[in-house]
Amino acid sequence: MKPLLGVYNKKEDTSYIASLEPYTGKYFFSFGQIIGFDEHAIYTIIESSDLKRMWDGKDEYNDFESTYPEQIKRLREKFSTVREDGNPFLVIYSIN
Repeated sequence: MKPLLGVYNKKEDTSYIASLEPYTGKYFFSFGQIIGFDEHAIYTIIESSDLKRMWDGKDEYNDFESTYPEQIKRLREKFSTVREDGNPFLVIYSIN
């Protein structure tokens, strides 16, 4: 069973279901550990070592750079370097 996130927009009476697995659908990297949410966003933490694998472009199982070239490019533009033993990253998913 894979984890899912359901978001319902009560103003427009619409809903969206997202898979909380990495490399699928709308979200590129692992959704992370949810630490909070409100009506505007979901707040998660992703370990630096997990982000470092993607920033490097590949690991022993995945070639992120050839499969997700635009996402890796944007990741490297945002962060000039990622240390494997660095602090976790706070990721904010906006709910529009």
